[in-house]
Amino acid sequence: MNVRIEAPGPEISDSRIAELESGLGCVLPGSYRDFLLRFNGGRPWPDVIDVPDLSGSPTDVSVIFGIDRTEESTGLAWAAEVYAEFVADGLIPFACDSFGNLYVFDLGEEGRGGVLYADLQPAPAVLFGVASDFAEFIGKLREFD
Repeated sequence: MNVRIEAPGPEISDSRIAELESGLGCVLPGSYRDFLLRFNGGRPWPDVIDVPDLSGSPTDVSVIFGIDRTEESTGLAWAAEVYAEFVADGLIPFACDSFGNLYVFDLGEEGRGGVLYADLQPAPAVLFGVASDFAEFIGKLREFD
């Protein structure tokens, strides 16, 4: 991973992730589970990502959510609950930009863990494809030009 993670969360276990998955009613993508075990969320650097077809792209990745973090607003369970009305079933928020928009996993039947950007400014949210999985998402992070 060429990305540095600042402000990582506390160490967690596979069983804690499984407990959260049970509560969310989903199985998180493997590369994101690995990230949680290694960093448990945090602020990536570099933090800029291009979102194809999004007016005003690129945007940033302000924080990647984790589990049992000190700041409640950086927690995966908190985000899933708070943003439930803004995103469709099968979409799980795992990160946000500094404008309050979300990066979500598409865990629906066809999604298979793809990463989408959810622009929350118009209601309902408008979705844009970003990456085929979490590993590709992390690999697309870059510095601002």
